[in-house]
Amino acid sequence: MSLEHTIFGEDFTTLASMAGSAMGKLTIPSVNMIYSRGGQAAIDEASYPDLDEFWSDLVAAYGEELRGSANWVAATCSSMTPVSR
Repeated sequence: MSLEHTIFGEDFTTLASMAGSAMGKLTIPSVNMIYSRGGQAAIDEASYPDLDEFWSDLVAAYGEELRGSANWVAATCSSMTPVSR
């Protein structure tokens, strides 16, 4: 599991170019949403017979996306505010 490019990078750049002085918003679902939507049945057992490997790969890919998104946001916006609940 890996990312070839930032998933929403180009979309965010397009939004920033159309938003003028307004601040665009990018919301990324949390890692646990992957599991809570389908549970273990949603994970291909042939690809991931060991769930620890699945979680390790998923967290690594999620981290890549966050770093890539932060780079796009930094290039197109004046600020980035993390949101937590």
